[in-house]
Order: sequence, then structure tokens, then C-alpha cells
Amino acid sequence: MQALRLEQVTWLRRLRLFFASPWGVAAQAALAVPVIVFKLQIAGLVVFILLFSALMALCDKLLTSAVPFLLLCLFLVQSNPDGAFDRYVPFWWLVFFPAGAIIFHVVVYRTKFVRGRAFWAI
Repeated sequence: MQALRLEQVTWLRRLRLFFASPWGVAAQAALAVPVIVFKLQIAGLVVFILLFSALMALCDKLLTSAVPFLLLCLFLVQSNPDGAFDRYVPFWWLVFFPAGAIIFHVVVYRTKFVRGRAFWAI
């Protein structure tokens, strides 16, 4: 029996194509609008941490997880005007989701590092 590769899973391929498309970006922006309008930044942080983690684990391209990460940073800045991080302490356990997703992404979607001619200019 041949093992099923991740590229052959239909729903996964459709999910990747959706979040890489302008429609996926628009859906994420539409999800962020109520968070900003109703000042639900803490709830938005939780939702977008989970969305970022899911996209890191399910999508082979890093660019698909850029929008939720940037919206996550926006909510973090908006929800913390006084600079105190005490309101985030109850959510310490959420750090395991993106950490696990990033490790999973690096291990499963490993690509060969190629040094181009511009590498030494860095």
C-alpha cells in the first residue's frame, strides 16, 4: 500500500489555495473587523493565535501565515496601551500552539537551503 502524500489530499490543497488567494486574505480581514470595531482585542489574540498555528501546520508556504501574524501583532499593540503585560498571563498556555506549529512546519515542510550569489551580501 502506497502512503498518501500531503500534496494529494484534496481538502488540504483547497485550503492552501484559499488562504494563499486574495479571498483568503479578505476573509481574514473580515474576521478582524469585528475585533477592532467592538474592541475585542484579547479574543482576537486568541483566535488569530489559533489561526496562525493552524496555517503554519497545514500550509507549506510561510506567506499564508503572514496575514494572521500581522493582525495578531496589531491586536497585541492595540490591547496594551499602558505597556503592562499582566492581562496576558492567563493566556500563557497559548504559546504551545504556535511553538508546536512552527516546529512541525520546519520538520515536515523542510526545503533545501540554496545559497545564491546574493547570500554573501547579507
